[in-house]
Amino acid sequence: MGDAFGHVLRSCHASDGAFGVAFELIERSDGHLGAADAARYFVGPDKWSGTSQFACEQAGGRILDVGAGAGRVSLALQDAGYDVVALDISQGATAVCRERGVRQVFTGTVADLAATRPGPFDTFLMLGNNLGLLDGANQAPALLQALASMASPGARI
Repeated sequence: MGDAFGHVLRSCHASDGAFGVAFELIERSDGHLGAADAARYFVGPDKWSGTSQFACEQAGGRILDVGAGAGRVSLALQDAGYDVVALDISQGATAVCRERGVRQVFTGTVADLAATRPGPFDTFLMLGNNLGLLDGANQAPALLQALASMASPGARI
């Protein structure tokens, strides 16, 4: 199986996150089709949406960045002194995270990470399109159970 997302991030990273170099095509199971410049995965907090900024302001303790992409959020929170783990299923994305300096990176699914018993997390960030990982009523309980198995008391999503 390929890693189109990883290839897009690697191409954009090779250009230092320049705009207009690499584009992501998004196709969801609900039929939504979209395209976006991959440079958005490399911008700093001052360029994030208000929702992403707010979510990161609410984060605390040990943080799991679910669907970390190029690690923009993981890096910002790590630089702010937080203990952050970047999680992505894309090998290319996690390679970019490491190259950019994210110290704790895991390649795999939420369930894969949960199976390693990584210790408790206080915050689970699912920014961008990552709430789509819930994938409806059939898949959501398994994902939420995997998150719950890694949650400290009072953890938040």
